[in-house]
Amino acid sequence: MRTTNRLASVALLTAGLYLSASLWCVAPARAQDQPGARTGEGSEARPIDSGGRTGLPSLSRPSPGTFYDVGPQEEAVDAATYIVGPGDQLVLHFWGRQNFSHRLQVDSQGRIFINNVGFVPAMGITLAALEKSVLARVKQTYPRLNAGLTLVRPRSFVVQVAGLVKVPDAYHATALTRVSRIIQLAGGRAPGGSQSKIEVRRQGKVITANLQPFYLKGDRSQNPFVIEGDVVYVPPSDFEVMVAGGVYRPGSYELDGDRTLGELFRLAGGLTPSASAKVAVLAVRRGPDDDVVSLRWPPARSAEAKGMRLQHGDRVFVPTVDDVQRRVIVQGAIAAGSQAAAATGPDKRMDSASTAPREFTVALPYYDGDTARTVLERVGGLLPWADARNAFVERRDAEGKTKRIQLEANALLVLRDLTNDVPLMAGDVVYVPAEREGIMVSGPVWRPGLYQHSPRYTALDYVALAGGTTPNGTTSGAKVITKSGKQVPVDKATTLSPGDTVAVKPKTLTTFEWVQILLTVSSIVLSATAITITLKR
Repeated sequence: MRTTNRLASVALLTAGLYLSASLWCVAPARAQDQPGARTGEGSEARPIDSGGRTGLPSLSRPSPGTFYDVGPQEEAVDAATYIVGPGDQLVLHFWGRQNFSHRLQVDSQGRIFINNVGFVPAMGITLAALEKSVLARVKQTYPRLNAGLTLVRPRSFVVQVAGLVKVPDAYHATALTRVSRIIQLAGGRAPGGSQSKIEVRRQGKVITANLQPFYLKGDRSQNPFVIEGDVVYVPPSDFEVMVAGGVYRPGSYELDGDRTLGELFRLAGGLTPSASAKVAVLAVRRGPDDDVVSLRWPPARSAEAKGMRLQHGDRVFVPTVDDVQRRVIVQGAIAAGSQAAAATGPDKRMDSASTAPREFTVALPYYDGDTARTVLERVGGLLPWADARNAFVERRDAEGKTKRIQLEANALLVLRDLTNDVPLMAGDVVYVPAEREGIMVSGPVWRPGLYQHSPRYTALDYVALAGGTTPNGTTSGAKVITKSGKQVPVDKATTLSPGDTVAVKPKTLTTFEWVQILLTVSSIVLSATAITITLKR
């Protein structure tokens, strides 16, 4: 009996050893479709010990109850367009006979490493292309498991912002950061900065971003994502016009189409129902002699008005039905409403204005006894950059002719000198222009125009900036005309102030040149006389 029991025990032991050996040999083959052991917890999986009998690599997984924090983002990631780069964090999910996840990160060389699979190139391709490549590699090792790749945290990098922004610098961004956001991080556009021709300089190429449709209609099609190495440059605006009155979105707009009133009205959301069909559209622009020109165009609802051509810097006011009644129009650098409050901000320096327009238009009810002082006080006074010395009141008489009355706005509001206050009439326009911040170069120069003021530049430096004098121009006798109207010879104007004008004088003939001309004319006359006498003989 004992012998029989011993033989049975030996047989059972031998069978157990044989079964264990068989399982040990089969394990590597089964490892291809069983990367981990079941936990009995459904989708939850436990780490697999590489020293265990399965012979499989250890795959990390989140602890129970953990979720992947992707952070705030505007929209879902589009795998077909998202470009993968170093620092992106991914998760490789497995499901089917086993359920577990493997967290991955793109290394500095643009690769991801998967245990038991190896390195997989990931840099510079889309997320969809990377998933296809990873699944093809994983399927060779785990043919009976389903797998998927997910982006759980986009990479972080630095983007340079330059040009006309308030704080040009380098800013942190992710692959889900759009151009509009990176400009916002830089403090927004500075005065004069473009909104429709922003340049994204990327790997030797330039991508143009037009943020105007994004801000007006939420259109992201021209508001691209940034990637590492990008330089976002905000250039100066080359054609910007302001509109107020009977439109849905008053403000400043960049025009890049036919540059007419019709295009401006479309950008401003169209005309409101209260826009007048009878009262002329008012426009203010700077004239060729640097003076302010007031224009009256056909009513906004007419076909003629939509074809009126605009110029850079125009300020347009669309009268409403209420304006047909007893109204006074106040235009210029006035502290009118929330837009003007945004333009000034906490810093009252002239160069600290935001991207809001520098001039505004307000229609006020007219009351008997109103004067220029009372209406300027009703709109909140003047902005810091107002050119109060060049203010005026514009009035149309019974015959339709426009009359301009000079207004000493600084004396009225600051010095409280009411002796020159102007009594108003219904329909008057009170205009206080914004102060010019540059130096105007005029006369026979190659590039006349407005140039940025520099305290170290002399009058001749500005002439050089304008390309120098033309053949019929000379700096001899040229003058600097100050904002107050005083004329100073260029050789005696040691310093210039914003708003001054350098007027180059046309060249006059010298005595020697006059003598040369007289000798030439005399020679021609004598030759003609000699020919005549010869023919008569």
